[in-house]
Amino acid sequence: MTTLREQIALDLAATALSAADLAEQATYTPAGGAAATIYTLQIGVERRERAEVDDGNHDLAVRDQLIANDADTGVAAPAVGDTMTLDGKTWAVDEIAASTFATHRLVLTRQVRRRLAAPSGRLEGPR
Repeated sequence: MTTLREQIALDLAATALSAADLAEQATYTPAGGAAATIYTLQIGVERRERAEVDDGNHDLAVRDQLIANDADTGVAAPAVGDTMTLDGKTWAVDEIAASTFATHRLVLTRQVRRRLAAPSGRLEGPR
């Protein structure tokens, strides 16, 4: 007999994380590992954040993605530093925001613009 937890995980994989329904196809690559095709669901909207680093500012695109907590249809143990490719763009796994018995919520980032600091310490480039 299937437990409630098992049924919830099965239902999630069959609906929200199914390519036939809401999910989109992605390539998940663990750091130092082999790439795998998975299905993922974007949570919320993509947003922009600025990260200040020693050599200037980096404008980052940030998005949250839901993936199955399953080695067959998702990823059993995602890690910071892994990558996910969606629509030809490669995103870095920046944070594992939440994990349950059925899913992981990942925070993904990718650099969209870099502004270098001038020797004076002021930023150069378009604002």
